[in-house]
Amino acid sequence: MKSRRKSVGIAILVIFLAPFLILFAGCTVLVGATAFSQIRVVEVPVPDIVGMRGDEADKALSDAGLQGTFDSKEGLVILKENWRVTEQSPKPGKTISSKENVRVTVARIEKAIVTPHAPVEPAPAPAAPPVVQEPAPAPVIQQGITRGRYCTPVGGQGVNDKGETFTCSHTANDQVRGHWQ
Repeated sequence: MKSRRKSVGIAILVIFLAPFLILFAGCTVLVGATAFSQIRVVEVPVPDIVGMRGDEADKALSDAGLQGTFDSKEGLVILKENWRVTEQSPKPGKTISSKENVRVTVARIEKAIVTPHAPVEPAPAPAAPPVVQEPAPAPVIQQGITRGRYCTPVGGQGVNDKGETFTCSHTANDQVRGHWQ
């Protein structure tokens, strides 16, 4: 009987203490596994992230197996895509442990001043649309063309049956419709 009580007591102790031991040990237990898994630490070179947007720099660091700590003198960095990397520490190419963080200094994109070694090219200016001047419409011979009558298109010309030439244009009183003048 004492042996059974002792076994139950040990089982209860293990059940209650196991989560705390796992939490404080910093290891994770796989479900159904009998051993603790360890975090693998490797030495990796630091990528050059100066000049990149914050989200691009974060991805580059993650792809290299590193994490970054983003700091700014202008405020709290929440949306990394709104920031541009101006400095990094350690410098690009230095080999560090994957447990170390890369200190990333950023500035708002509209205010970012990037160090000279960053490859940042200005965006090309948008091309101006070509100016096309349409030829004036040829005079049209129409019956019933008289001065002041409504016409279309504005800028068109017409010749009445008497040979008089008229231009369709807006008047001072009517800027919406065209009138023969």
